[in-house]
Amino acid sequence: MNTVVNLKEDKEKPVREAPHNMEAEQALLGAVLSNNEAMNHVGTSLQPEDFYAELHQRIYRAILKFMDMGRIANPVTMKQHFAGQGVEDQYLARLVGAATSVINVHDYANLIRDAALKRRLIGIGEEMVNRAFDETDHRGIEQIEMVEHQLFSLASQGAAEGGAVTISNSLDRTIAMTEAAYK
Repeated sequence: MNTVVNLKEDKEKPVREAPHNMEAEQALLGAVLSNNEAMNHVGTSLQPEDFYAELHQRIYRAILKFMDMGRIANPVTMKQHFAGQGVEDQYLARLVGAATSVINVHDYANLIRDAALKRRLIGIGEEMVNRAFDETDHRGIEQIEMVEHQLFSLASQGAAEGGAVTISNSLDRTIAMTEAAYK
């Protein structure tokens, strides 16, 4: 069994937060709640799980549900939907009040998707490191193949969401991002 020994001084490392853009999340939700037509500029690839804040995931999921049913999604209709679920109607109204423009919704969606991809990439990197330290896990080559598959899937997802990405470019970028995330 390997024992990890830290020869460096134990200095407190700064806590890093996963990539996200709370302002973009709020602006997108506010714009859509103020004008449901803004969803035409969001695109179909933005998923509730792409939002960093769990509350924003719930709100976006509800917006999609309302729109799928042909209903208007605004603070008034959402208030009824979220009654007793811990979502304050004042927060929904603040989102609408803070919305700057429906025109920028596409850019906000891209920022949210990019941060979500980076969070998924960090997850792959963390899993890769943890598996490499686990002596009972698969052989090294099998671990590499699993990570390659995950990275390829992630790169394909990123390409499908709007980037013209070649396989070699995406793998190079993904490996560089993984190394940077690990450091």
